[in-house]
Amino acid sequence: MTWSADFPMPVPSILVTSLLAFVPAASAICAQEGGEATVRPDECRIRARGNIRDDGSFSFWDDGLLGDWFGVTDAQRVTVAVLASGKTIGGEPPTAAVEVIGVDGTPREVGRIRVTSSAAERHELTFAVEAEFFGVQLRHVNRRAGEGPNNLRHLVVNEIRVRGARRSPGGLAEYAFFGEARADEAGQPPAGAGESIETANLTLRLVPEQGLWSLQHKPSGGALTGVRPGIHIRGLPVDLGQYESEFEVRQAVEHELGRFTKVRLRYTKADELGIECDLLLSTDGHELIARLSFANETGRELVVGRGAPIVAREVSLGGRVDEWTVIGDAKSNAHPYQTVQAGELTEFECWWYAAAKNRTTGRSVLLGSLTNNKGLGRFLISPGTETTLRAAAYSDYEGCIMPPGARIEGEWMLVHFGERGTDSLERFGDLIARAHGIDLMKQHPIDPYNPDRVSIFTAWNSFGASVVRGFDYKHDRAKGNRAFMDPAWVKANRQKLYDLGLQHFGYARTGPVNVQGAGTPLVRRYGQPDFWFKAAQQIHDEHPEYYVNGRIDFSHPDVIAFERGRVERAFEGKTGIVRYGWDFTNNWQKLPDQHDPFMTSAETYRTAVGLWRDAGRRHPAGAYALVWMNIPGLNYDRLDVIHIGHDSDRGYGGPGLTFTHGLTRQISGRYFLNGRVWWNSPDSFHVYVGGLYTYDQAKVHASYCSLSGNLVHLGEPFTDEEIPEDRLDIIRRVGPTTPDVARAVDVFEHSPARLWDMAVTRPFGEWHVVGLFNVDYEQTGEPITQQIRFEDLDLSPEREYLVYEFWSRRFLGVKKGGFTRTLSAPDCEVYCIVAKQPHPVLMSTSRHVRQMAYDVIDLAWADATRTLSGVSKVVQGDPYELRIFVPEGYALAEAEAGDLTVQTETNGSVLLVDFTAAASQDVAWRVRFAGGGGG
Repeated sequence: MTWSADFPMPVPSILVTSLLAFVPAASAICAQEGGEATVRPDECRIRARGNIRDDGSFSFWDDGLLGDWFGVTDAQRVTVAVLASGKTIGGEPPTAAVEVIGVDGTPREVGRIRVTSSAAERHELTFAVEAEFFGVQLRHVNRRAGEGPNNLRHLVVNEIRVRGARRSPGGLAEYAFFGEARADEAGQPPAGAGESIETANLTLRLVPEQGLWSLQHKPSGGALTGVRPGIHIRGLPVDLGQYESEFEVRQAVEHELGRFTKVRLRYTKADELGIECDLLLSTDGHELIARLSFANETGRELVVGRGAPIVAREVSLGGRVDEWTVIGDAKSNAHPYQTVQAGELTEFECWWYAAAKNRTTGRSVLLGSLTNNKGLGRFLISPGTETTLRAAAYSDYEGCIMPPGARIEGEWMLVHFGERGTDSLERFGDLIARAHGIDLMKQHPIDPYNPDRVSIFTAWNSFGASVVRGFDYKHDRAKGNRAFMDPAWVKANRQKLYDLGLQHFGYARTGPVNVQGAGTPLVRRYGQPDFWFKAAQQIHDEHPEYYVNGRIDFSHPDVIAFERGRVERAFEGKTGIVRYGWDFTNNWQKLPDQHDPFMTSAETYRTAVGLWRDAGRRHPAGAYALVWMNIPGLNYDRLDVIHIGHDSDRGYGGPGLTFTHGLTRQISGRYFLNGRVWWNSPDSFHVYVGGLYTYDQAKVHASYCSLSGNLVHLGEPFTDEEIPEDRLDIIRRVGPTTPDVARAVDVFEHSPARLWDMAVTRPFGEWHVVGLFNVDYEQTGEPITQQIRFEDLDLSPEREYLVYEFWSRRFLGVKKGGFTRTLSAPDCEVYCIVAKQPHPVLMSTSRHVRQMAYDVIDLAWADATRTLSGVSKVVQGDPYELRIFVPEGYALAEAEAGDLTVQTETNGSVLLVDFTAAASQDVAWRVRFAGGGGG
């Protein structure tokens, strides 16, 4: 079957948009004209919202995409042949739109293929191209014939062939920014040319008339060279050499992001663009922050693809590229961060940030989008030389239509050089918070001792407890499809939680709490009606003009006014803490034919959710927002708690997943946002679920959730199981949470991270809680051996430390420099690491896996009386144990804990002091020693 692109629509041209001051050579794309490329679905580099089946074919979901990148040397006709099968419903077969993507990034439909056979047949479409580089993608346009799974026009693609063009090794962004050339033949400033600007740690060399600059980090020797801005606008090549240029330098500029030397470059040309590029060089820090803004002075509408303040032909860290690891984030919460060895990458595209680390020296460089108010932060890393990579940091404006006279205020892009990779990641998180005025510890603090707030962060999760695949739920299914929809089931579980006494460990409200729900923002599913949000059905029926393709249009001012009224009513009469939340925004995107085509998805989302944030800030008792399936980069300064990863276990993702499959990789690559930009929620954990979880799995799952994030949500279906005592003990040991946050120490080395370090600081002391995890992500059953180096934990390699493992109740000894552990699969260990002193030291307690961080509220050593004393928060009926290191020369004299009975046991250099309280209380205890050097 052959369909011509000439059928009822014109054939659009593929308009190549030049990079600023750099036009890639067409000849590099193809060694010869024409050719034929065959692409299997699992090889495609354009693929979204679908499923690769066992036979290698691709089954589309709604708005699914499939395709790849191609090139020709001259304008010519190209034929796309698709081997596909489909399911016809109501006389209408599944139809795939064939779209061609130019270098500006905007897809344009060139024809459609109707798949009429349920057996795989070849379908062809011929169209003209006028560009040397383009993408071809298929989009299923009519999958749904009605509600329900039986009304889906299934479309399955086995193969794509493109005749008249050759498949390109590079992707869209790589070609647009760098062309196909790999050699360093262009883009470098002449030696000694331009202006030189110095700060304490940075040197900027600038060639203003070319928009060209280089940056060197003095302490590490890392550098970006051959850097220029880039703008992709359909049909408007931009050559800075043809623009008039000027620049100014201002010293000691105070900015919300810090203290900087500010460089502003201006470029003007009649009837084209007015361009500004700001470069902020930290006065005494290790970063440059760049922004590219531009105004439309052409007198006509422009279709804007990308704006890149940083396109670097060379990024260097010292040493060879094959010594580097590159990581970057994915767009939505459900997709994990990515790790690639730099010497092996062909092209690496990611969102929100990209970072590289030299594994030999530890030095790092990070590119990150501090703001995503209009453009979505995206990053491209591609091969350069043996010692350099190429990098582009850009904002994706999604083909928005820019009116004449309009201006795009660019996003702030960070370049940071670090001594180690996690330095750069954490500085990135700090600057995101500063860019948005976020002070989480003041605006939304975690106080585990405040009964009004503890249950916000530590709770039983009815949804997580009700959806584990393979568990036999006994609730009344007539009341709902899932157990959490049955109020009687939820009530019975909450009662069982109380019967088990878990409220004393933070899982229930322990005081006069008044947390009130305030409804659901309309951003949920773009306001599409669903079974959780029935009010959306009424809105849909009463205001069809608010919708585009079934999704609510937040670019319409009437929609914003309507939502503002809903928000005001939602907060009326609320006297206590208000909680509101939303879900299903992880596929948020710019809508076709929306009311205001100049607004991007970032603008529509942030405008709508900002109404709720502003109302929450005005609420006298405070409010907090929680979002689940989401796009992290859109939520800066829009929420307080974020479900940071995919759902945490087999209950959400189907068979074949490990018990932590959805949790571990996503939260590793976003750990640095926790406690800085928002509180990370790692989803609910499970410990038994009728025997689906072994003890080791339960220990790993609970410990990982407790250390990696700051929400502890338990997902046990208590009423449907008899939970063993050892699993109850795990539940008790991980709640409630505390405001301390952990660092994914080896986030560059392992995906997911294995080693997590939580530095705990209190007025009476400092120590580290460190978790080592073998989650057996790939289900190999293989043990791991890991060296834990004290210098990686910001501890002195020259000092001696005490190491105590929580779950096994084992003192691992006095260590210097570090130690090595081997873990079976799955397993974990959680260590408390305390500096050794010449006197007895409290090195662990039994109450909480975050050893001493929650329960010890005062601690002191009195040398004169040889007494270690403190105050501990204990739970009624829960045996409490102090683990004290006793150096040589000291011996126990006496121990007391208020009026409680105290038992002691000495095992070598470890003294155990045990007591149990009949009621939850703060217990003052005292342990006096004989001997030693005291008076």
